[in-house]
Amino acid sequence: MDTFKPKITRIEASGSVETRIKSGRALVKEGKFSEALAEFEAAIRLDPHAKAAHLGAGAMKARLKRFDDAIAEFKEVLRLDPMNIQAFLRLARVLMATGDLPKAREYGESALRIDPKSAAGYLLVGQIALEAGEVDAAKEKLARAVALDPRMVRARLEYALAFQRESRLPEALSQLNAAVRIEPDNAHANDALGKLHLQRQDFQAAKLSFEKSLGLRTEHENNRDSSSLFGLAEALIALSDPDGAEAALRKVVSKPEGQPEMHKLWGDIYFSRSMWIEAVEEYRAATMLLEKGSDATPATLEANPDEADLAAWETLAHTLRTSTDAERERARHRQKGAGSEVDD
Repeated sequence: MDTFKPKITRIEASGSVETRIKSGRALVKEGKFSEALAEFEAAIRLDPHAKAAHLGAGAMKARLKRFDDAIAEFKEVLRLDPMNIQAFLRLARVLMATGDLPKAREYGESALRIDPKSAAGYLLVGQIALEAGEVDAAKEKLARAVALDPRMVRARLEYALAFQRESRLPEALSQLNAAVRIEPDNAHANDALGKLHLQRQDFQAAKLSFEKSLGLRTEHENNRDSSSLFGLAEALIALSDPDGAEAALRKVVSKPEGQPEMHKLWGDIYFSRSMWIEAVEEYRAATMLLEKGSDATPATLEANPDEADLAAWETLAHTLRTSTDAERERARHRQKGAGSEVDD
């Protein structure tokens, strides 16, 4: 008669930690950042020395704009492992997002001292230089990132942006075309290419790039970032398709930061339809929202022609269209380098 021998399964804390980290990473891919953070924090409770859990928790806290907490997580990783390059890079990225560019540069350079051939390190230091307005320094670092990893699409996108800052559009186009060849289904690359085509006034190419970008994103992603919809509307207006532009704008989820562009493009649609009064109202709204200062008011606000004098309204629409375009460019210049995205 066989003797019964129970099978004993030893449950190790480290296994539970790995399970939590794996679960957290899966939730990140689904865009469930709060739930992912809960998994990483559970892993930390099981093993406070789990560096991967601290890195994950820091990335999620950065995503949730809890920057001080994210910094604390990454510093804890460096306490546990002073040579951890990922912690240096993520600290640098969070500090860049908070506007502390000198400190961000310091951590980024530290990462490169640990690994002088880190393409990710050169990318990040290049981005920091670009945000600081140091275009030449940014190009040098980004060129190194591309040389070390020619398939790093993010580096090519930033390199193209640096060239655009200098109005070197052919060089920017070369980088963006390469990015799309490397990853044809990269929505960000197609969106960036569309914006460059707009700048080059190649509106048909812009339309195709924005349509590709929109098709690659989920509805949720397009709701979160309306840049491709705005770009598509602008291209369609230039291609004399105001109905298509209107259809694109009606898909945009209204957000305060998008209101100036929304009003500007509606003004262009009305302008193309010779709806002068409506165009004037939209251009005025766009200009008021774009102008620096809370009490900024267009000089023409009080100068309304008689409602029946359509010729006068047309003249005013032309004037405001020009001034709105100029104010839009000034606003874009003020915003250059602002608002870095914090990567995982």
